[in-house]
Amino acid sequence: MRILLANDGALDAGGVATYLQSVGTGLKAREHDVGYLFCNTAQSGGAVADFATVQFNADVAGRDGVMQPIADWRPDVVYSHNMRPLDLERRLLDRFPVVKFMHGYFGTCISGLKMHAFPNAQPCERRFGAACVALYFPRRCGQWNLATMTKQYRWAAEQNGLFSRYRAVVVASRHMGDEYIRNGVPRDRVHVNPLFAPAASSEDGSRRYGEPRDQYRLLFLGRMTKLKGGDALIRAVAEVSRSVSKPMHIVLGGEGPQRAGWEQLAKRLGVTAEFPGWLDEPSRTEALQQADLLVMPSVWPEPFG
Repeated sequence: MRILLANDGALDAGGVATYLQSVGTGLKAREHDVGYLFCNTAQSGGAVADFATVQFNADVAGRDGVMQPIADWRPDVVYSHNMRPLDLERRLLDRFPVVKFMHGYFGTCISGLKMHAFPNAQPCERRFGAACVALYFPRRCGQWNLATMTKQYRWAAEQNGLFSRYRAVVVASRHMGDEYIRNGVPRDRVHVNPLFAPAASSEDGSRRYGEPRDQYRLLFLGRMTKLKGGDALIRAVAEVSRSVSKPMHIVLGGEGPQRAGWEQLAKRLGVTAEFPGWLDEPSRTEALQQADLLVMPSVWPEPFG
């Protein structure tokens, strides 16, 4: 089968890129012919999809110009991911069967946060619609800016309007499946597929659960943004460390705009923390084997928690 993966950028660091690399490599290994369409070279950092037989750059060819080379390649299906320019998404829908993977609350929430911040942080289960506009400012659903809210609402409404045109919508958790069914995607078109299969490892010397050691080791993996709650984790460890019998050590694997702030916070609170950057698969597997606890301190309703 000839499958076109479509995404905003070429492969940069982060969860979406990790998923695409995994899926693209897996499809290639199963002898499918895989292509890759992207449209934001500034976001990509110059990375390329090494699993792809052919790549289509909409920044270079233009939104209209890129469609003919894609048509000449003749994909059997388009597997679309984060696609901010919905005019390009519509062009794909007009010509090919499109399966959509929803990596976030796209088309079901104005801000994409899917939570109220006032009077306290609370996940939102409301179906997207005009009532969301009325609640946006009173419930602090996103940025306190009318122009931003208006722009985000229009985009979300446009994305929501495309739901009926997708041949299938793929998500990676029952929570997200319920979210899209609640927002009008027919149940029989929603498919819940796990993001990744665990990597088997039989390396000698890997630590087994329950083995004693002289410190507790906590592991965080993810993009270092405010929503991921790394600062909450560091403060919690500083508090808990006063009442446990062994010292606590945190490994925070990943990168992002909050990394420097988290490093400074850990140093100020006297928390032993290690920041190794993004971990490749062998390093990630080793880190998981060595951890006593995998922590996910997110302060928003994670789509695939």
